[in-house]
Amino acid sequence: MVIFLAIPALMPPEFQLNPGSSLSSLNISTSLVTARWKIALSIKNPSKLIPVKYSHMKLRLSFDGRLALSRSSLIPTFTQGPGNVTTVRAEALSMMGIVNDLDVKGLVSSLKSGVVTIDVVVRAKRRLHLGPWWVPVFDAYASCMDVTFTAPIDGEDGADWMILGGTLSCTLDIFTQL
Repeated sequence: MVIFLAIPALMPPEFQLNPGSSLSSLNISTSLVTARWKIALSIKNPSKLIPVKYSHMKLRLSFDGRLALSRSSLIPTFTQGPGNVTTVRAEALSMMGIVNDLDVKGLVSSLKSGVVTIDVVVRAKRRLHLGPWWVPVFDAYASCMDVTFTAPIDGEDGADWMILGGTLSCTLDIFTQL
């Protein structure tokens, strides 16, 4: 019985950022930076037999690995069938005062240049459907590092910034903390 539980518990899910993720409503004033980040994340259940339930899922965005761009965004609980790929969406709002902070000044400089690189970290509790029970297994932590967003071409006012490149496939990491 222990081997039966251990094998699916150790099958890691696959996390990937969707290219449809975007940055919108960007506003840089003399005292404040505001932005709306729309993140789409695809998650694949590697098991061909066992459904998985994800809960308490949090998404965190940061600039340069140190500056939190917003509070952690919560993603609603969902259940995923065997072998399925599910796309979940989260929105994060940034509102930061422009002060004598090198990280905030670096962010503002990147945004004004038309290209900004961020890190996306996801944490979720997982449960496997085994018989009549939902059995808790290892939490899933995934890091999508150096995701680059670029400003709209030809200065289209009001258009969303889109993902230009970076790591769209996320790395599973058991040491990441939100």
